[in-house]
Amino acid sequence: MKVEILPEIPFDLLWKDAIDDFFPYFILFFMPNLYKDIDWATEPVSLEQELHEIIQSEIPDSKIRETDKLVKVFLKDGTDRILFIHIEIQSFFEKDFAERMYTYCRLIMRRYNLKFITALAIFTGKKTPRKYNRYEWDCYGTSMTYKYNAYKVATQNVTDLEKSDNPFALVVLANLLTINTKNEYEKRFQFKRNLYELLKSRGYNTRMFGRLLTFMRDLMILPQNLEVEFKQYLKTTSTSKKTPMRRPPSQGTLELIDFLYEDAYGKSIEEEKKRTTSPNRKRTCRARI
Repeated sequence: MKVEILPEIPFDLLWKDAIDDFFPYFILFFMPNLYKDIDWATEPVSLEQELHEIIQSEIPDSKIRETDKLVKVFLKDGTDRILFIHIEIQSFFEKDFAERMYTYCRLIMRRYNLKFITALAIFTGKKTPRKYNRYEWDCYGTSMTYKYNAYKVATQNVTDLEKSDNPFALVVLANLLTINTKNEYEKRFQFKRNLYELLKSRGYNTRMFGRLLTFMRDLMILPQNLEVEFKQYLKTTSTSKKTPMRRPPSQGTLELIDFLYEDAYGKSIEEEKKRTTSPNRKRTCRARI
């Protein structure tokens, strides 16, 4: 019997899209103290293309990562003060990850003549370097430590994530359940059903519902037979009255479910990669909650 080979899950690219779509929620979830200081009336500015140019010019042999992010936000402290946020989504083990974080910080600060910058590294896989949240060295009494915000998906608590109203809790939860069910597709199928019910109960608008469902669909990859079964499950439960809901799904939401699962896999992972890495893709961070 031929074994089905599933496509590789593009964790970094899917996370990057989720950040672009729900940037204020992202900051609120991972950096709540910063969230309250940002002037959300002024649109954040995505500088990732400039970041790539900085890296390429300063480190010509460096491999450019499409998921490296740099965002400029404006603070509401009565001045024109701005803050740069460096964001790294890391799905694989990289021994020198912390050194790369420090190098990027140094390049960004020099390029924009900055005194301050904040950085956040999110590890979406199970393996991380021993010093995953800091880079440090000591040389004959001279030392330096660069410490940055770090978040490990693999160590999060499922119950806590389920209780959170922030849509990014569902992003983290989908990621956590995916890495915990490697090659256990029947179990992943059940988790995917449960996560969909949780998503449906939140009463999100059609756009947010669709983006989160797309994220869940493309991240929690299943063999084709189980994906077809999951699609059928969505159709048979989307109008069910058994699930307590804050508000029932709109007709647009129901049509969206059908559209996203028109084929067994919907949009292919390769198409997603092409879309997210296209040089003509508009880089924005939507700043409305």
